Amino acid sequence: MIVDLSIGDSKSLKGVSIILIILHHFAQFYNSVNILPISMEVFRGCGIIGCAMFFFLSAYGIEKAKMYTINQGARTAWGGFP
Repeated sequence: MIVDLSIGDSKSLKGVSIILIILHHFAQFYNSVNILPISMEVFRGCGIIGCAMFFFLSAYGIEKAKMYTINQGARTAWGGFP
């Protein structure tokens, strides 16, 4: 199964990953001052997931842009594809 993310999908998922990282940082702060509410305990491990998602989506976007540029250059140089 091939999944092709659009730019909008990628930006939305990057936004979710950024929110996960911010929640992780809030949980770390509350843990450092020993007032971590039980509800924030859930978010202590979210930073790893959010960071991995963000880096994966960034690399995916870079690779997709590179492939698009290569394909457009080939079309221009060879007069197009059938």
